[in-house]
Amino acid sequence: MSGRPAVGGLEILHPRTARLVRGNLSAEEQPRFCLRGARNQCLVALDDRLMIVKRGARAGATFGGVVTTIYYPDVEAMLIRTSLRMAWLEFSSATFERSHGRGALGSESRHDRFTQPNCLPMRRRHLNDCRAALDDIRALVAASKNRGSESADRVSGAALAEIERLAQLRLHGSLSDKKFAAAALNVLRSARRAA
Repeated sequence: MSGRPAVGGLEILHPRTARLVRGNLSAEEQPRFCLRGARNQCLVALDDRLMIVKRGARAGATFGGVVTTIYYPDVEAMLIRTSLRMAWLEFSSATFERSHGRGALGSESRHDRFTQPNCLPMRRRHLNDCRAALDDIRALVAASKNRGSESADRVSGAALAEIERLAQLRLHGSLSDKKFAAAALNVLRSARRAA
């Protein structure tokens, strides 16, 4: 039984795992927190994304590691699965569809979660220690989705205002129907690119 905490900074990680994490951070980035999983795996929460870091043969990377990055706006769901002694955090996004957890014959395949890039296996007893950190992840995901919808609303509002201005110009005879249609199309294209 390990005495290391399940939640903290890079210091709670195995030195090789921490080195792998540092290699995937920019010079000015600092983790908000790390969740230590089973078999030298971890989840690192940053300001704009999550990293799930796995190293070693049991993670499918014999002499190296696997680092998965999932940006907060891309997270569609965070699943928490439990069994008698283990728990898994699984993040669904457009890139990573939710796994169904069944082997070829319909039996639970407990080793899948150790190699799946969007899952963090951990001891079930550590799950309660991680509750506040999981709440923080939920809040970061929600905030990123709200920011995205606000900027889309601003773009939509700006595009709508510009099209209304063009319609007024057309109504007063300053723009022909053909020029209005072309200008409105350009505004919509620009708004779509900005979103």
